[in-house]
Amino acid sequence: MGQATINSGGPTGLYNVKIVKDAGKSVARQTDITTRLADLVGLITMATTNVNTALAELASAQTTLNDAIAAMVDETTRKAVTDATTAVLTKQQSVSRARMTYASLIVEQQSLQKEQARLTTAMADESLSAWCADLTENLAVGATVGTAEINGVGDQIIILPGGATTNALGKLQHSGVSTGAAVFYNKALLPCWQKWMPTYRVGTITELDKEADTASVTLDVAVGEQGLDINQEASLVDIPIEYMTYNASAFNVGRRVLIEFEDQEWSGAKIIGFESYPGAGMDYYFIHNFETAVDQPDYVWDMEYPGDYILHADDVILDSDAKFGQYAGHVTQASHFEMVYEPANTTDEFWPPLTYEFWFKWTYENMVSGEIDIWGWKELPGGWINMMYECWFHIEEGLNPCSYMRDNVYDTYSNTIATDEYPIPFTFGIYNHYAAVILPERIKVFLNGALFKEYISPEPDGFNVMYNDFFCFNGVGGKLLIDALSITQGEKYTTNFTPPTAPPSV
Repeated sequence: MGQATINSGGPTGLYNVKIVKDAGKSVARQTDITTRLADLVGLITMATTNVNTALAELASAQTTLNDAIAAMVDETTRKAVTDATTAVLTKQQSVSRARMTYASLIVEQQSLQKEQARLTTAMADESLSAWCADLTENLAVGATVGTAEINGVGDQIIILPGGATTNALGKLQHSGVSTGAAVFYNKALLPCWQKWMPTYRVGTITELDKEADTASVTLDVAVGEQGLDINQEASLVDIPIEYMTYNASAFNVGRRVLIEFEDQEWSGAKIIGFESYPGAGMDYYFIHNFETAVDQPDYVWDMEYPGDYILHADDVILDSDAKFGQYAGHVTQASHFEMVYEPANTTDEFWPPLTYEFWFKWTYENMVSGEIDIWGWKELPGGWINMMYECWFHIEEGLNPCSYMRDNVYDTYSNTIATDEYPIPFTFGIYNHYAAVILPERIKVFLNGALFKEYISPEPDGFNVMYNDFFCFNGVGGKLLIDALSITQGEKYTTNFTPPTAPPSV
């Protein structure tokens, strides 16, 4: 419903924008104020002169009165005192009038200066970061784009899909450029039209039908300024998805989405994009279901072997104890499985947000240790530096075999994010689902669909690298099975979810 101007950005759909504000009558008022303030400079100078003149005349009249009193000896000289007294009173009135005129001009000047400052503040440039609701990465600097103001106010702003301005029919207006009566009127009606003439909301997908291109969404709690609930319902059921050319295929359960209410009717709700980290469909970068051979993944996105990626699977064998299909990958004792992504240039798409997920089954007999790691590397002129994070799944031998797990997480600025030890959170001998969502500033780990760990870097790009290494090591005395391994583009999971019931496929 509003508008903004692109300042910078584009990659991954994140921009810096300047809000286009409705000036109302503030421009004309600013001109009037400037003109009047200029006039007041001269008027105040003149009023100051008048006060000083009146004070001088009063002082002269007072001297005359004092002289008359000193010379008073009879009725004739008494009249001179009376006349001088009248003159003093008259001059005192002149001083009072001059001072009142001066004071009123000063008050007017101060009032106008405050109003001018308020209008200037209200119309000052306001820039902020805003996601585009779809994966549009080429909005030009200086371009005017349409914006969705969530709940109809400016607290959260998302760029409309493609930056379209077709439905951007209004602009945000600061209360400072309006009249008191208008502000009161708008504030009084605000919760009414927020609820019964809705514009945009955000929420989380709870159910998804990719064939029908529909989804059910739990809306974020929405409360107006007066503390009133402005949602007609807490959730929306089977609403359509209209998104680029992908529609529902771009989304997953758990994704946070932007909902538009067509014609400002609750019944017109539809999903038109993402709240953040927009995706162009859930594109897979890598799929390995271990159905053919341990060194033959099912799908690899635009990568050449061995120039862009390398598989190390010499000691991995196929095993019929699979989560899906006929086989899983069996990482034998004291061996490892590794997929290293090392593209020839940095223009490839393999950047966060990414989602790694797989099923694993670990059994042990006096197992000493084992680990499943994801490493990220950043290349500088001096060479390779800084493992972003490692050993987020590292089993160690303590007093008893396999008695605890250990974290060891760093970002590319060498900040220590986590070095924790804790009880093993999964069950041995059965398949468990693991998912790691890699975002530029954080890593979220889900175990069997529940958020288990969240690692947050103090830097906004602490995990934002494209060189990646997926590594599984099985220690002596253990048996590690992995199945349905995939790497996808985007933040596939944002909240707790039901693990997939089928292997990944394109």
